[in-house]
Amino acid sequence: MDFINSTDAAVLLFFQDCLRSGAMDTVVKALSKIGNVGAIWIMTGMLCFASRKYRKIGFNVIISVALALAVNALLKGFVTRPLPFEVIEGLRPAVEDPASWLPPSHAMASFAGALVYAVSIRKTAIPAYIVAVLISAARLYTGACYFSDIVAGAVIGTVIAVIVMVFSKRFIKIPDAEADDEREDQN
Repeated sequence: MDFINSTDAAVLLFFQDCLRSGAMDTVVKALSKIGNVGAIWIMTGMLCFASRKYRKIGFNVIISVALALAVNALLKGFVTRPLPFEVIEGLRPAVEDPASWLPPSHAMASFAGALVYAVSIRKTAIPAYIVAVLISAARLYTGACYFSDIVAGAVIGTVIAVIVMVFSKRFIKIPDAEADDEREDQN
């Protein structure tokens, strides 16, 4: 446990001492906002769902992110930690009213959404994971979350997305462009 605590402190102090600046604050606030309640993932999932070709992907993204947020809300009722700046000497929050719990919802939602895109549309894997990492790193930049909590959130979000995709593949039939093409070929 000492290793985890010392790693958390080292990572958070590195973000504070080496990366924080006025210019970065604006970027980080924007990243944090698009990560709130999985906003970027829900929006892109809705866009995919509106398209026949990507409807199943949109469904999987929306359900994965929604489940990640629901699991997060449940876990927050059972698992809490003091805020990082309350226990790490010299750490100052970069935002007003920071909130932190295990696991962080930003990481859970982001990694759930990123995995669905990475598996479903392979060429989106790198951009999706870059967005997920940046949203999660924004929480470290602000001092609102521990590094170990971000890792836990990423793992839980990934597991949720895998479960959703497996379940969806086996049990959920959503008409998409390919199904429409197959019906036309049969007629």
